[in-house]
Amino acid sequence: MHSATAPTTLYDDWLRRRELLRARGARSPHCALHLKVLDYLIDRYRDSPAARRAVRTAHRPEVYFNSRQIIVNDHLGRGRVGGAKSKTEAEQRVFGILQRMSSESRDEDDMFQITASSEPVAPPVKLRPLWRRIVGAVIQGHHPKWTMRAALKKFPYLPRIAVRQLRDRLSDTSLDDVDNENAIELLCACQNEIAAEFAVEAWSCRVVALGTDDEIALRLQEFFCRSEHLARIAERVREQLADDNADVRLAAIVRLGGIGELDDIALLSDLLLLPKADDEHPLEREALADAMLRISQRTSE
Repeated sequence: MHSATAPTTLYDDWLRRRELLRARGARSPHCALHLKVLDYLIDRYRDSPAARRAVRTAHRPEVYFNSRQIIVNDHLGRGRVGGAKSKTEAEQRVFGILQRMSSESRDEDDMFQITASSEPVAPPVKLRPLWRRIVGAVIQGHHPKWTMRAALKKFPYLPRIAVRQLRDRLSDTSLDDVDNENAIELLCACQNEIAAEFAVEAWSCRVVALGTDDEIALRLQEFFCRSEHLARIAERVREQLADDNADVRLAAIVRLGGIGELDDIALLSDLLLLPKADDEHPLEREALADAMLRISQRTSE
């Protein structure tokens, strides 16, 4: 049974992956590059406690994996797709996970909520009227930028519905430079936990439409990659490894190489093991291997 032989540590998982790649031999065009990274990991972390931690999502050759969407969501779901043995079953599980991940409450509690934590920060009572004006304007389809700016001067948070509007405006590439400047200034000024995650979503939309050199996309990336955001943002970046757009995937791979952890080696390795797809970016495979190497070199013992 698989449960009796499953790797229990990061180090064991790397050994298992290397064994699999060696068995494949030259049949995989990126096998040599992949093996080189795994050899480096195994050699560097051979006696390190960091590699003796329990593996988050081990390689499971008996599970049906034929797409990057299934792999990414299996890792994000910590194995919740893992029992699928057919394409239909796997896709059904992925659909359910995505629905739960993307659902957003829009009731009044959510509108006035600042964080997603169990003990959300509450705005001062004297700011409630100002917040109600912001929420009311957003619901009516207006962009109350001056009211948002005034609120932020008194308290460094905004209602979630207001932060959501800033995300939507920054995702809209038809808006002019003045609109973009106002929206990104407000988004970067607020300290809501969700602000950085919404910045990732807006960044993704702009990369799809305008490419990675878009000025607003670059500013959004600079914002959500601040050190205080990295722990929360890493999960959103992992999600984008399954994006339909090759430019978004490539940018996410590069970004994860800079902020990822040793646990992400398994995710990147699984993606690198996939058969070649028609929609791959020409640099995608090399970027996956490079991200694995960068994480292994950057992560301290």
